Amino acid sequence: MNYYRIADMNIATNYSGDAVIRNMQKYEICSTDKVDIDIKVNVKTSIDIPDVDIIREKYYRRYGYSKRGDYVLYDVLEDSGEVTSFIEISGDLTCANITCIDLEPIGGAPIDVRCFNMIGEVVRIVACHRGYVFLHSSAISYRGEAVLVSAPSGTGKSTHASMWVEHKGAIILNDDCPMILPVEDGFRVYGNPWSGKSFVHQNDYAMLKAVVFLTRSDTPSINVLPMDERRSKYLSQSYVYPFNATTLATLESVGNIYHNIPTYVLGANMSVDTLNIAFERIFNED
Repeated sequence: MNYYRIADMNIATNYSGDAVIRNMQKYEICSTDKVDIDIKVNVKTSIDIPDVDIIREKYYRRYGYSKRGDYVLYDVLEDSGEVTSFIEISGDLTCANITCIDLEPIGGAPIDVRCFNMIGEVVRIVACHRGYVFLHSSAISYRGEAVLVSAPSGTGKSTHASMWVEHKGAIILNDDCPMILPVEDGFRVYGNPWSGKSFVHQNDYAMLKAVVFLTRSDTPSINVLPMDERRSKYLSQSYVYPFNATTLATLESVGNIYHNIPTYVLGANMSVDTLNIAFERIFNED
């Protein structure tokens, strides 16, 4: 069994594929007396179509509940409907079973990568139920405070985040989907192993200072995002799973963030000028 501490959660898993070793080694712990979620992974040649009460279908993914009330999500091939992966999380969110078939022979991702990503799905669902928010963003840590730069894929959030590293000496906690946890004195932003295609992440956290939604603009500018526009903006870039309790927890935490954290819209042309006006507004430094 392998043990990891991700944010404030202790994870155990029997799986040790290359992608897990490569991406999760920063978070490995020797052992723990308390396991929050025990994740078992099995690789099979086929998966029977499960008996599930479906609550949502999105592209190739199905979400639902098992007959005994467990949380279920699984993926299917578009043409044949064949089940390619299956996740079942116990109703008390303490254990999960993942089953995958190898799709690499037909052009799919390597099995170790798919299993690593499925472990990530389990962690996200359990964490969301606990009140965490996963915001599609680059999490920048500067002097112990975090700035989240969020934007649709391809807009330039990673490029902008890299300028903070180069010009301000910041570090990137996670370049795609950091974990945000409401705590007594604010919001902690944690790095985690699931960081999109860049694989840039740190096993560390910082207190949330500001959230910036990036847009493309010829002329750099930064403005406060009006309160009545924040909910839709945040939710459009957040993981919101369709399970009732998980959805409610996410909505509550997202509301807490946008009501209490300075939130801006940054018009960016990916120049150092864009970085400087954002930095000066957020930190009141030249």
